[in-house]
Amino acid sequence: MSDGMHIDREVAFNNLNKLNRRITELGMKFGENLATFGEDVQDGFKLSSLYHKSAWIYGGKFRVDGRVPALDKDGNQKYLKMDAYQTLAGDYVPCDTVETVPEDHNFVVYKSGKNKGRIKVFRVDSDLPQYKNGHIECKAPGLVNLDDYPTEFLDTFYNEHTTKLTQFDGSSIYSSSEEALEALLMRPETSDEAREVLGALNEWATLNKIVGSFYLREDLNRDGTVRKVSGALQYLTKDDKIHHRLNICATSTGRLSSSKPNFQNSPTDSSAGIMETLSSRYGDDGVIISADYRGLEVVVLADYSKDKNLMDVVLSGKSMHTINAAAIKGISYEEYDAILKDYNHELHVEYDKFRGDCKPKEFSANYGATARGVAYAAGCSLEEAEEFIEMKRRMFPDVENFVDRVTQEVESNVETYREQNDAGQWRVYQVGTFKAQGGLEYSFRTYPTTKYTDRGPVEVMEFKPTQLRNYPIQGEASYFVQVATGWLIRWLFKHNFFDGRVAVANTVHDSVWIDCHRDLVERVANKVKAILEYVPKGMKSLGYNLELPYEVDLTVGKNLQDQTSLENYLKEAA
Repeated sequence: MSDGMHIDREVAFNNLNKLNRRITELGMKFGENLATFGEDVQDGFKLSSLYHKSAWIYGGKFRVDGRVPALDKDGNQKYLKMDAYQTLAGDYVPCDTVETVPEDHNFVVYKSGKNKGRIKVFRVDSDLPQYKNGHIECKAPGLVNLDDYPTEFLDTFYNEHTTKLTQFDGSSIYSSSEEALEALLMRPETSDEAREVLGALNEWATLNKIVGSFYLREDLNRDGTVRKVSGALQYLTKDDKIHHRLNICATSTGRLSSSKPNFQNSPTDSSAGIMETLSSRYGDDGVIISADYRGLEVVVLADYSKDKNLMDVVLSGKSMHTINAAAIKGISYEEYDAILKDYNHELHVEYDKFRGDCKPKEFSANYGATARGVAYAAGCSLEEAEEFIEMKRRMFPDVENFVDRVTQEVESNVETYREQNDAGQWRVYQVGTFKAQGGLEYSFRTYPTTKYTDRGPVEVMEFKPTQLRNYPIQGEASYFVQVATGWLIRWLFKHNFFDGRVAVANTVHDSVWIDCHRDLVERVANKVKAILEYVPKGMKSLGYNLELPYEVDLTVGKNLQDQTSLENYLKEAA
């Protein structure tokens, strides 16, 4: 935090301008889709409104702010008033249409009083209807029809993405978050037309989030003054650095978190351009070293469970996604891998896509999702999800045994507490702990969850399988990184940070970013790698029995986007 991240100011603001132009383009594209609504509805429609987006995406009634007809107490249209002359025949003539009143006019005049003889002006209704600020009601057909989707998908979707808000007619409002839209995009029931708009809407939301989190957004008042500022660049100092915060007591697992800004959650794809802005403070004489543990949490899981098959996967360097795909297809890993590498093979396209389709299943299953959860995340049938989970259990039986041991230990030492739910009702919940090898304890509590029985859905209090499966592994992996970075900092202190030519920029879960003068790149990079890979030996003194290597991949570059291997960098530098 003291050294901070150096930002290439020019690149950052150029990227910001590009992103804002793309956001504007997407907004115009949405305008084309919204053209089916009347102009008054289009004028009042706000992409920032969950009420409006929910109706637009899922269908239903909604209201926008706008000008609506003003009615009297009997429900009749009211009209704007005007000044008018009245003819002797009883007709009214607007005063502003009469430039010069002739002497022989036939307008009504005052018959007495101080205005006697003057033309009388009447205040009467014009032909122009009167409007007021109000709500314009509209009904949207919806981009998707949720009735078209299978029950196993909707059960999870409704549970995760039904908000507490309702439309004015009492209908439910569903989330338009990235997770909700991605779930719809995964489904074959989503039409191509809806897919195009939902994809654009997700991009629009993502870009707005990126700009508001990692660049700069200024919300203005009507008079042009700044009302609110958000984004990482608000923290940019005069010397082009951002000193972000690393929080050590903010997560359930002991992982470090980051804030102001959250550099641990920076999108890494080049379209966002964020990594391109994170550059060396030494200019052309410096590089950023990125040291990343290779599949850290998988290695920790293998080391903790001692599952022989998973340990073999780690040691072999094989792709888990290819392993899954080959197992489902019923062929060897080598056969499947050969097809993937042979672009001319008649099955290459099919097998490459099939492998990609296995990834969401792998991620959700590793996270501890049920078959319904896997089906929801991967957009597959419930039967496919059940078969995939069963396959994983057969392939890595001791992983499941480890999770069972965690569960049994947590359930063996529970303590009972009481709390009030949102409805004010009292309920009982339990808290249990699991102690890791080095003595760290991970705490778990029960939550209400829905169980599906022959008699229908039933709510029970249970520990979350996702937490039981992930908290110890994620927490221990984080602990190893924090200990290793402690060793790294001590080494840098010993060498006085090479007289200011090496700076520790950031740590992101399973990686470390070092800003380094180019003259020291080889020495520092190799030492960083050696220190971080010392985990199996170094953790022994803290009570750990780690059998696997904790390998680190090194890349270097002028910024965190344009990275290459250390070997390539040294060749080019030579």
